[in-house]
Amino acid sequence: MEKLLAVLRADPRWRWAAAALAVVVGLAVLLLLGGATSDDSFAAAAVQAMTKTAIVLGLLFLTLAVLKRWQVTASRGKQMSVVETLRLSPRQALHIVRVGERTLLIGASDTQISLLTDVEPIDSAEPPAPQNAFADFLAQWQNPASAKATTE
Repeated sequence: MEKLLAVLRADPRWRWAAAALAVVVGLAVLLLLGGATSDDSFAAAAVQAMTKTAIVLGLLFLTLAVLKRWQVTASRGKQMSVVETLRLSPRQALHIVRVGERTLLIGASDTQISLLTDVEPIDSAEPPAPQNAFADFLAQWQNPASAKATTE
């Protein structure tokens, strides 16, 4: 649920899509609940229910068509990919983007996208060397005599 809310906050188009979907669901409830009374014949009630169902399905199809138009499609031979994204605020972000062999750092806001710098690619096969600074500090703190001997 949190991911859905983050997407809705990040892109105003999805807010409109969520609002449209809420309207469709609301209309569906109103159309399906209201209508036939006990005085109507079974045939009239059935026709009324089918008509309302067709209207709801049509509205749902229209909503899905609009959402599909906004959807980002991925191409098969991708030359570009987003390696990492860091949100600075709801309207600002840093993106590391790989384009072919180049890796770029891009700053993006609501109104502007800027190339900040070329980034040296990081080889993900080699994990960074672990730093034992805290472990060393803890060992020195627990045994101050051995720490003095190693410093002298």
